Amino acid sequence: MPALIDALRHERIRPAAASILGHIGPAAKQAVPALAQIASSDNDVRARCEALIALGGIGPDASSAVPTAIEAIEDPEQRICYSACYALG
Repeated sequence: MPALIDALRHERIRPAAASILGHIGPAAKQAVPALAQIASSDNDVRARCEALIALGGIGPDASSAVPTAIEAIEDPEQRICYSACYALG
């Protein structure tokens, strides 16, 4: 898990790392703070979407990121809005 969380720091592989963490599910709860940061402020729309979807995949253990997902619903980029809705269940 630490290697995947570290991979989130690398722009080129960030979306893929986020996706993998989401597929891991609740066991990836250590990644919630990093995923929430990406979801709220990354410049790459795909990375933000994958981070939001990963937070949804982690489930209730990602509850600290609910405010981030709620804020993302208002994003002008439609893909981010959809991903935020998924994150919120």
